[in-house]
Amino acid sequence: KAQASMIRNPQAAARELLIRKAMSRERNDLGAFIERVSGWEGFIRPEHLNPVLELWNRIEAGEQVFALVEAPPRHAKSETMFHGMARCMNYGKRRVAYSSYSNQFAFRKSRRIRELTMAGGAQVGESIKKGDAFQASAAVSYWEANGGSFIAGGRGGGFKGEGFDLIVVDDPFKNREEYESPVIRENVWQLWQGTLRDRVEPGGSVIITHQRWGMDDLIGRLKEQDAGKGKWQLVTLPALGDEGPLWPERYGEKELQSLREDVGEYNWFSQFQQSPRPKGDAVFGEAHFYTELPTQGIRFAYGMDLAYSEKNKSDYSVILKGITDGNFLYITEMHRHQKTILTTQALISELNRKNPGIPWRWYTGGQEKAVASNLKKETGARIKAYPAKADKFIRATPAATNWNKGKILLPAGEKWTNELLAEVQTFTGTSEDTHDDIVDALAALNDETLKAGAMIRALMQ
Repeated sequence: KAQASMIRNPQAAARELLIRKAMSRERNDLGAFIERVSGWEGFIRPEHLNPVLELWNRIEAGEQVFALVEAPPRHAKSETMFHGMARCMNYGKRRVAYSSYSNQFAFRKSRRIRELTMAGGAQVGESIKKGDAFQASAAVSYWEANGGSFIAGGRGGGFKGEGFDLIVVDDPFKNREEYESPVIRENVWQLWQGTLRDRVEPGGSVIITHQRWGMDDLIGRLKEQDAGKGKWQLVTLPALGDEGPLWPERYGEKELQSLREDVGEYNWFSQFQQSPRPKGDAVFGEAHFYTELPTQGIRFAYGMDLAYSEKNKSDYSVILKGITDGNFLYITEMHRHQKTILTTQALISELNRKNPGIPWRWYTGGQEKAVASNLKKETGARIKAYPAKADKFIRATPAATNWNKGKILLPAGEKWTNELLAEVQTFTGTSEDTHDDIVDALAALNDETLKAGAMIRALMQ
C-alpha cells in the first residue's frame, strides 16, 4: 500500500520522507530543532551552549540525566531550555514539570514553551473524555501534547501528587535581594527537597539552572550535598573564560569588562563568572580624592545612619554631606558621635538651618521609621526614610561599585577622612565588622545622589 501510495503521489511521498529525516535529525540534535522552529525569529543554534545542548540530546536518547547548569544572565540559557522542553513534548510522551521563582513568571514561560511545542508540529490542548479528540487550550498551568503533559508553577506551585519524567528548575531566585533572604533560600531548598525530588519517576531526568548568587543558593547546596558522589553533572559557563567571552557574537570582552565595573566584583564573580565568593573580602578598594569642588550643575544631599545611646560600645550616629555634578560624588562633611537622639536632633536642626531644603536619606529598620517621622517634624529637615529591605552588604554594593570606579571622592587633608577610611576600607559585610555606620550613611548618600541622578537622566533620554 505504501509503495502504491508513493507511485500515485510521488511529491507527497518525497515530502513525507523529508519530514521523517528532519524529525530523526532533530531527535538527535536540539540545535536542529531550534533552527527549524525559531530560526525565522533570529534565534539560531546556540553554539556557545553546546554542553547544554548535549544534555538535552542525552535525555531525548532515553538517558537519565541529573544536571546543574550555572550560566550568566542574558546568554540564551533559558530560551535554550524552553526549546529543549518543547522538543520533549513533540517527540515523547513525557510528563514535564517546569518551576521558577513565581507562578506568574512560570506561567508566562509555559505559554512560550507551549508556542514552541505547537511550532514544532505537536497538537496541543486538553484531552476530551469522549473519544480521542483534543480541544485547543489557553491554559498555562497545565496542558497536554502528543500524549504527554506539562505543568508549571513557582516556589509554591501545585506539583504535589504528580510524578514527572522531566523536571526543570529555572531561576528559583528572582534577584539578589531574594537570595539574601534566609527564608526564601530555605523555601527554594524545600521546593526541591520536599516537593520536587520525590516526584521524579524512575529513569526521569532533572535539570536545575540559574546564575549563581552565593555559596548557599540551590546549585551551591546540591554541589555540597553531592561532594564525592558524582550523581549530578555540573555544567559551568562563565561569561568571560580563559579563551575569551562565552558568547562573543553578543558580548565582547570590552562590553563584559564595562559590565564588570558597573555591577561590582561581588556580583560579577557570582552572577557572571559562576564563582561566588563568600562575604568576608574587602568591598571598598583604594580611595580617590579631590582638591576642587564643582560649581555648576550641582546638587547637595545628606546620607545618615543614627543611633540612640552614649555608651562606648554602641553604634555611632553618622551624617555625611555630599555634592554631586551627576557624574561624581564629592563628600564634604562627616559628623559622627555616640550621643543621645536629642543631641542628634539638635545637630540636624543646625545643619538644616544652614542648608534648607537639602534631601536627607536614611535606611531605617524596626521603629526607626517613626523616629525619622518625628525628626522630620521637629527639625524641618527633608528626611526621606526608606525601609532597609536588604542586608548591609547588599545596600553597600552600589556605593562600593562607584567608589571602586573612582566616582566617590574624598577631601584630602581633613581630619575625619582617615576615620572614614578606617571603617570603609575594612568593611566586609559580615558580623566581623566592628562598626558599619559610616558605610550605611555612605550607601544612603550614594543612592540619593549618583543612583538617583542616573535614574533621572535615563528618564529624560
